[in-house]
Formats: sequence, structure tokens, C-alpha cells
Amino acid sequence: MAQPVLAQGSGMNFTLNDAEHSKWPATILSPWMPVFQAGHLTGWTQDDPSNKSSVLILIGETKQADMDAYIAKLQAAGFEKISRDTYRKDLFEVALQMNSATILQISSCRMNVEPWPSAMMPGVPELKKGHLKSVTKPSEDSQDYASLYYTNLSKDDVDAWLKQLAAAGFTIGDFGGERADMSLGGKKYNKLTIQIQDNGNDEWIVDFMYSND
Repeated sequence: MAQPVLAQGSGMNFTLNDAEHSKWPATILSPWMPVFQAGHLTGWTQDDPSNKSSVLILIGETKQADMDAYIAKLQAAGFEKISRDTYRKDLFEVALQMNSATILQISSCRMNVEPWPSAMMPGVPELKKGHLKSVTKPSEDSQDYASLYYTNLSKDDVDAWLKQLAAAGFTIGDFGGERADMSLGGKKYNKLTIQIQDNGNDEWIVDFMYSND
């Protein structure tokens, strides 16, 4: 059996098994993600027990120019830059950083998506476009509020959903809409106000505020 190898970078270290983690983990990564061919693949590990698609890869014997060339390949494959060091395509996000002058760290993760909470918010048409990344449900401290966080959602998708809301009886305004006699989690309210916030990079926050005003 191969002996474990200790891979070290700036502010992190983990044990890698040579036999299992010395090859590019193509089955875990995005099918559109190109193989990093420069340098030497030190190894990889699945760094988040709650998400089996979360993987951290270390490349040794490489340099900044190699990372820049790989980023160009990512973008040519359809990955879009969403922050200083992170790129996204479909449900996959890839982050890159030089841990030292010769060690590159690549982190990749497939986002988990949530189902539309139809039982919680009856009467609200489903927003089917984009990917519903998280659902904030009513809590003991905030019983009249829910929120949805979307990625890969365009302004055109939002505008199309607003038309669906209008067809369902909502009065549409600049940032969302309102409708009377709605319910949240089985509790009835006189009014529902929906506010939609653009969070950049095709990310949107949709707030649902229920009241008896």
C-alpha cells in the first residue's frame, strides 16, 4: 500500500493517499473543467464531509503564469468570473490561488440546490429558472419572513417571473410585487410583499414579507 503523503501550503496541510489521490479527479469535477497540465499534481482531497463534490487539489512545481493560462482555458470552456479568484459554470464553482511561488491550490465544488418550497408558500408561482441555492424559512424570531437565494438567474428570467406573478394576481412594482390574502407555512396573512434584489453575477435574493396591515 502506498504511504500517505503530507501536502503543505500557506495556512493549510492535509494527508493525501498516493494510490488514490495522485490522479486528476475528473469524476468529481465539472465535465467542462479542463485538466491542469502544467507542473506536478501533488494530490487532492475531499475537504467538505457534507458535500462529496467539494474537492481541493494541490499542484506543485508550477507558477503564476501557469495559473493564468489555466484560467484562460476555464473561461474558454464557459466558466465566468464571479469574484477575484472564483469562476462558475452551471452548478460548479472553481477557485484558484497560489499558496506559494510554486504551489497552486484549486478548489472545486458543485452547489447543492433546493426544491421550490411550494407547500410553504402556496399561491406563489414557481421561479423555475436559475438554481435555488438556499431557502431561509420562517423562524421563531422571524415568523412572517422567508427568503430565496438564486444563482445562474438572469434579469430576463426575473422579468419573466414577474409576468407570472402578475398573471397570478400580484400587483407588480419596481422591485417586486404584492398580493392580498396569502399564507406562509399554513398561517394566513392579509398581504404578501415580494422584494427582489440583484446581488450581482446573476445572483438574486427574493424576500417574502407577510403582514396583517
